[in-house]
Amino acid sequence: MDSSLKATFLYLALNDKKFYRQAIFSILSCLYYIHKDNYQGVRIIVYTDNVKYFKDRIGFDIVEYVEFKENIQKSWFQSADINEKLNPVNIISFIKPMCIKHELERTKETVVFIDTDTFFIEHPIKLLQKINKNYSLMWRTEGIISDESRKNWGFLRDTFKIHEFNISNTKCVLPSDLYMWNAGVIGISPENAYLLDLVIDLSLQIYNLSKEKIVYQEQVMFSYILNKHTKLLSAEDHVYHYCYGDIKDNFNIYLKKSFDKILRKNNIELILEKIYQIITEKEFNKQYKSLSRDFIRFMFYSKSKIKLVFKRLIN
Repeated sequence: MDSSLKATFLYLALNDKKFYRQAIFSILSCLYYIHKDNYQGVRIIVYTDNVKYFKDRIGFDIVEYVEFKENIQKSWFQSADINEKLNPVNIISFIKPMCIKHELERTKETVVFIDTDTFFIEHPIKLLQKINKNYSLMWRTEGIISDESRKNWGFLRDTFKIHEFNISNTKCVLPSDLYMWNAGVIGISPENAYLLDLVIDLSLQIYNLSKEKIVYQEQVMFSYILNKHTKLLSAEDHVYHYCYGDIKDNFNIYLKKSFDKILRKNNIELILEKIYQIITEKEFNKQYKSLSRDFIRFMFYSKSKIKLVFKRLIN
């Protein structure tokens, strides 16, 4: 591993054990790849309201925990002039970019924010090598906002046609041909920390316009700002993000049912090896030359296959 490459993998896990379990699995998938490199150059930081839950299960020097208290959120919101009471479902859309901004400014290192419902399928160093002043990361594109078949983006299409946004004191109409990128992974160079203020400000503008019709405003604005000021690259070949429908529901069921048992029963080296067996499973992958999105989607969509995977992990 390149010891000169310094970076932070950043997680945010709040309010629910479901997110804690997801984060632990994702962190362990990351650790599988980097623990043999003696963690050189990489740190993992978790913002959580339940530090004890994590430390009782994964206590590593490389993993740092920040207890996310109400005063942190209050301070961040005040600094961004967010004074009004937000809808609870929208709060995370503002905490997320603020968390990234804080760590970019604090560490002066590349920061890769990872949603909890993820796991690594390639060595994290390969992700970090993509990021610099000119290149940023998000997970993958989800489509173009002007696509009329995407009914859930109708508000965005209508708004972009008629509304001028204020960007650094300049009126600007956002393009209808903007590609929406999934924000399950966001990788940013410290030279571009200033872009987070733009993301936060624009997210607040569209939140105020939407009357709470959307809950993904930070994803829209990350897509716009990062693609405008840098070239966006996909992290999909390195991180799997099980964010859709039954795949996520089924995976959560078996994390809840089995994962604490796994952590209690096995030593950490064995856990890391077994997690690697899951994320690179060959037995279910004979028809593919390499791990693919479609394969993982199929594996985790099937309850019987999830059950088999977790049964083998426990045993």
